[in-house]
Amino acid sequence: MRRLRRHTLLLLALAILAVAPLALARPRILDPRYSVPLPLLPGQLLNITLIDVENATIGGVWITAPGVNYTLKLLNITARGDTVILTLRVPEEARAGLYDVHVRVGDEVLGEPRSVWLLSAWPSRLLIMHITDVHIDIVTEGVHSTTYFETAIGLLNALPADLAVITGDCVDVGSDLGALKIFSQVTNRARKPTFIIPGNHDHSQTDSESFEKLYYGRYVGPPYWYRVVGPFLIAGLDLGMEGYPDSQQLKWLEEVLSKHRDKVKIILMHHPFFRYGVFGEINGSWKTIEDLSGVMYSSWAEHMDAAQEFLRIVEENGVQLVLSGHVHGD
Repeated sequence: MRRLRRHTLLLLALAILAVAPLALARPRILDPRYSVPLPLLPGQLLNITLIDVENATIGGVWITAPGVNYTLKLLNITARGDTVILTLRVPEEARAGLYDVHVRVGDEVLGEPRSVWLLSAWPSRLLIMHITDVHIDIVTEGVHSTTYFETAIGLLNALPADLAVITGDCVDVGSDLGALKIFSQVTNRARKPTFIIPGNHDHSQTDSESFEKLYYGRYVGPPYWYRVVGPFLIAGLDLGMEGYPDSQQLKWLEEVLSKHRDKVKIILMHHPFFRYGVFGEINGSWKTIEDLSGVMYSSWAEHMDAAQEFLRIVEENGVQLVLSGHVHGD
């Protein structure tokens, strides 16, 4: 009987250790993030969402970029569940640039790098650099993937691109904290906005809660989202481990697209709709999607209901561009 109790206590101790990291929640900025920077013009309102803030005083909010620092006027504080939304105004005199956000909460200063993208005017065109499947930190032919990623970020800074999109598999194993930290550090060397979505590898060795609270959600950002950049709409999807969106996310996507019918619509997702090696013009429709099964990527072809609904949403809402990764080929 004594031995049984010892084992029971040991199991209880292990269970407590297993859930302890999720229980030790600390205040942080939930939105905007460096993976989904918020485009704004000077003088516009900025909403900052904080999470895990309990009865703390907001001591000030400011944004910084190399050589500049602006204190923002706090207009309103709204509590919503376990989040707090701060509404602020960006100064009219603020100059264009990519800004870090800082919020003093009690005695602590929360920060989120490169998360506010101030423009002097809305762009009439976007020049996009597409990066995908970084897989921090695998080694191929003796070269760390981090080296390739650092090169890509260097090119982003040097080329006349307006922004970069990173379409998933940011790390090779989703629960690798070291890799997530490296990805964040290297990405935040960019002086251009970066819009990022997860891939199946970012979900590996995580569950839905740890993915959000411990791993990708903490070190990168939200799994799916949208941003309006003047006449453009960019929507990022999370296709999970299986490579297709669930019905809830498809419903969300249609609502977002239908509210922005006048925008040029761009969708980011990790798994491509069409299989690798299919080039040129493909004619078809969601109404006769079975005719496309031979050219569809397997994760979509195996979930034809989701594929048909996605294609219907794309067609009926006039999506102009879909960017994907996963297949490790141009």
